[in-house]
Amino acid sequence: MREKPELYRIIWAVITLIWLALDLFWHSQAVGVKIFMMIYTLVLVIWDIIIIVQSRKHRKNNS
Repeated sequence: MREKPELYRIIWAVITLIWLALDLFWHSQAVGVKIFMMIYTLVLVIWDIIIIVQSRKHRKNNS
């Protein structure tokens, strides 16, 4: 079951790179971009919490 965490890391890295690219546009005055960035950041935080919870459950099941 080592493949799943690796996949999560690759997806997480891609999402983080997209977030950093979008973050460069944060300084633009467009309200739509700022709202989108707030939602996107919220999704990233939720995604991170889900990964942490799943990895903890997985560790408990293995031990």
